[in-house]
Amino acid sequence: MIEVHSISKSYGGFKALDKVSFKVSPGQITAFLGVNGAGKTTALDIVCGCKGADQGRVKINGFDIQTNGLKAKESLGYLPDLPPLHHDMTVSENLRYAARLRALSTAVSKEKTWAVMETVGIKTIAHKLISSLSKGYKQRVALAQTLIHDPKVLVLDEPTEGLDPNQISEFRQLILSLSKNRSILISSHLLSEVENLCQEVIFIDKGCVIKQGPLKKILGEEKTLKTYTVKTRRPLVGFQKIIRSFDKVTLIQDEDEKIQDMIKFQVHKDNEEDVVNEIILSLTKNGHSIKEIYCHNTKLENIFAQVTRREGIINEKNV
Repeated sequence: MIEVHSISKSYGGFKALDKVSFKVSPGQITAFLGVNGAGKTTALDIVCGCKGADQGRVKINGFDIQTNGLKAKESLGYLPDLPPLHHDMTVSENLRYAARLRALSTAVSKEKTWAVMETVGIKTIAHKLISSLSKGYKQRVALAQTLIHDPKVLVLDEPTEGLDPNQISEFRQLILSLSKNRSILISSHLLSEVENLCQEVIFIDKGCVIKQGPLKKILGEEKTLKTYTVKTRRPLVGFQKIIRSFDKVTLIQDEDEKIQDMIKFQVHKDNEEDVVNEIILSLTKNGHSIKEIYCHNTKLENIFAQVTRREGIINEKNV
C-alpha cells in the first residue's frame, strides 16, 4: 500500500507540491495524471525516497519512506522514465547485478533472475547484450529489474513511452497480471491506456491534487462527447467562419497547427449526426473537397482538459 499524507516541496520560491495526499491500495492500479510541470515527477521522487518532502509523510506498506527507508524500499519497485540499464551487460547479468544490489545471495539472485525473466517473457534473450535490444525488450528488462526483489508496491513512470501499439498492448497485459497482489501507481500521458488499465485516477496541477477517485465514477460524471475530424484534399480557407455559424458546435484547433487541411470539432446537441452532415455539406458547397472523416470518444481527454484548466480541489473520496 502507498499512503501519501499532505506532502509539500519547494525549490526556492517555487512551490512544486502543495499538501498532496492520496492512497493506493493492494490489487489496485492508480493513474497519476497531469500536464508537464504539474508536479508528477517531484511527487514520484518523494514517494520512492529519491527526494525528501519539506513537510508531510509517505508510507510504503506501513513503513515511513524517510524515517525507515530501508524497510519501506524492501517493498518498493520503481521504474523511472529513463531506466538505469547497463548496455555493456547481458540481460541476465543486468538482473543478477540488480539482485546483488538488493543484498540477495548468489543462489537467490540466480533463482530470482530466471523467475522474473519468465514473468516478463525475456528468457529467450537472457544472453543478449542490452545494447542490441529493441525499445520494447529494454522496457521489459527494466520491469524485470524492478521486480527482482518481489516488491508489493510498484511505481511506474511512463512505462509505455516510445513503444509501438503491439508492444503497448503486450505491456498492458503484463502490468494487469502483476496487479493481482500489488499496489501500482502509474504516471502516463497515454489516456487511452489509463482507461484500459486503471481503477483509480489522480489529477495533479500546479502542485495540487485537483481531482481523484474511482475512474468509472469520474467517467460516469462526464457526458460522452465525440470529436469529429475532417481532412480535406487541400488547405482550408474560411473554415472557422463555417464551423462557428453552427449553434453549439465547438471548434478544436491546436494553436501551433500550421497545416490547415484538417479541422476538429465537437457537437453539443442531441441531433449530432444531422449537424455533422450539415457541416460537411456546407464545407463542400464552399469548395472544400473532403478526403476523410472520422470521430472518437474523448471522455478522459475532456476531463483532463477541464480539471487542469480550473482552480480548486475536488476529491471523490477521502484519503
